[in-house]
Amino acid sequence: MAAWNGTIRVWRDVSVAADAIGRELSVVCDEPGVLHEEMTLGLAGPEGRVDLRVRVLESQPQVVDGIVRHRLRLLMLDAATT
Repeated sequence: MAAWNGTIRVWRDVSVAADAIGRELSVVCDEPGVLHEEMTLGLAGPEGRVDLRVRVLESQPQVVDGIVRHRLRLLMLDAATT
């Protein structure tokens, strides 16, 4: 059987903050990240939607309001406005 490559899109609500330089994002979400994994982060705002291509640099558990969440440090690779 041949190996297949594919993508999966998972819709999750996350909290996003940008660093001062603008190349990294900090995201707090329910699931841990996989180190070096590349994914698309879709951001929606009043100007429309922006899909950011990002790579996971770090994933650390964090307690938020008594619930274990995960803080992901992401490197932005490129962006495409839709």
